[in-house]
Amino acid sequence: MTPKPLIQWPSERKSMTLIVGTLCANGMLFCADTEENTPLGNKAVKKMFSLHGESWHMFIGAAGFGPLCDVAIKRIAVEAKAKENEFLASHETIIGAEIASIYDKYIHYSLPANVHYERQISIVIGIVDKNRRRGVLYRTYEEILQPVSDPYACAGAGKGIADYYLGSLFRDFRPPAYSGCVPRIHEAERLLQFVMKQAKESVGGVGGNTNTLSFHFDPPQSVGDGTFGLGWDAKQPNLPDLIEHFWLDDPKPRQ
Repeated sequence: MTPKPLIQWPSERKSMTLIVGTLCANGMLFCADTEENTPLGNKAVKKMFSLHGESWHMFIGAAGFGPLCDVAIKRIAVEAKAKENEFLASHETIIGAEIASIYDKYIHYSLPANVHYERQISIVIGIVDKNRRRGVLYRTYEEILQPVSDPYACAGAGKGIADYYLGSLFRDFRPPAYSGCVPRIHEAERLLQFVMKQAKESVGGVGGNTNTLSFHFDPPQSVGDGTFGLGWDAKQPNLPDLIEHFWLDDPKPRQ
């Protein structure tokens, strides 16, 4: 008897990017892997961008259908700069309208089901109010722009893994204080190194180095653009050692 073919369920593999945005005690930190699969092989690409106005800063990263991710980022950036003076007060409306327009033009429900599925994108956006020294995160759910209540937002391949670790570790609810406070940027970088390493090992298609973007509230306010550095994934400590410095008033000296 001829065996029945295996059912191929949809999976996260089509989103060959992991974007993570976090709100930290002293700013905002984003990171993303740098590898993209193409018909000619893998290549290193930048998947996050930043943009600023006089009173605001924006980070944006997109996962999913590559060409449409590029279109979405460019259109949101153009619209933000065109309405720079009103963007901070109305950014949710401005970005939401642009995303709805992108879906209406490129991912409309009238398209064949397979095309509609393949063109899906997911966007993580961070907005910083420079004057008030605070930020807010957003994530898209198809054409809907949704504020994120947690101090982190994830999109793309490996999202489930990132959500699991960040949900467990990104806030300190340990006794006796149960403070619920979030880490500072340099502490969050160490945790995200661990998260990205776990995601890359568990989900096919996520790879390469990891880019970072950061905005520091502490004066003078500054923007950082870097990577975790070559070989960081091979030098990861055990998880208990990794988080022993987090959220402590008097942490041990780092080695």
